[in-house]
Amino acid sequence: MKVRAFRAQAQFTASTFHKLEANLRSYYFNVSSNRWLALRLEAIGTGFVTFAAVLAVAGAGTVSGGQGGLALTYALNITQVKGMIALKVSRNAKRFSKWLHDLAPYF
Repeated sequence: MKVRAFRAQAQFTASTFHKLEANLRSYYFNVSSNRWLALRLEAIGTGFVTFAAVLAVAGAGTVSGGQGGLALTYALNITQVKGMIALKVSRNAKRFSKWLHDLAPYF
């Protein structure tokens, strides 16, 4: 069955553009919320690193340079791990919501 055979090109085009616009609208909100979360997580990570650096400088007499560097390295790693955990949780939430949507007809 062809769209042109039924002279429904205009209807098909309008329907396609409407579906495309709905898809792009949801994609925009998804990308915006991801950027919002990433900005907040980066701010928290910056706080961790700043706090570790201030403590390393403040304890210059009692903390060696190696220990201060190790503290900064751990602070940076915590920031990266926090981002990965947020990514995994969001992916699992998407899978869980899809799973619930698929099970909805049975309840």
